[in-house]
Amino acid sequence: NNAYKGANVALDSYEEYLKKYDFDLSVRAENLKLEIPNGQRVVVLGNSGVGKTTFLNMLAGITPYSGSIEDLPKPLGYVFQEPRLLEKLSVKQNLQYVGGEESQIFALLEKVGLLSCKDKKAGSLSGGEKMRVALCRAFLKRPKLLLLDEPFSAVDLSMKIKLLDCFKTLCKPFLLAVSKLSVVTSFAIDL
Repeated sequence: NNAYKGANVALDSYEEYLKKYDFDLSVRAENLKLEIPNGQRVVVLGNSGVGKTTFLNMLAGITPYSGSIEDLPKPLGYVFQEPRLLEKLSVKQNLQYVGGEESQIFALLEKVGLLSCKDKKAGSLSGGEKMRVALCRAFLKRPKLLLLDEPFSAVDLSMKIKLLDCFKTLCKPFLLAVSKLSVVTSFAIDL
């Protein structure tokens, strides 16, 4: 049975990581406990620099921590704050690089309004277009949990609404980290 039943996160500390990178140790999470029930959408809201990205990186296994993360569904999808595309490749090639089939790629690009950009070099896209390609890349892996780190910072409100619709149809559970309450309230009815 591959049904995702939810995740339990218990992080004691990530002080060693903070020391290594010279972060302010006066503000840090300790003894954090979080349950993410199956199919839930969770928003982590906080000011810049409070550790939202670090928290997502710990969940993704990028940042070391002490404690435990149990029952985190695999595969995870992760959309970083910056798109991290291969700038010299086309949009289509960027998505094929992660194993996407052409029909699936075109369907996703159509959903996010970028089908006409499929042959453009990623480096020629606007910031918002690049972020939408990064979102398509995450969806291609059909993640059971999608980690989103400020994914709407470069897109306008109408595109935010369109992308949220994509989240609902393509990946039910997600963990969204944002620093602006306006992003959360834009979606309050749907979250």
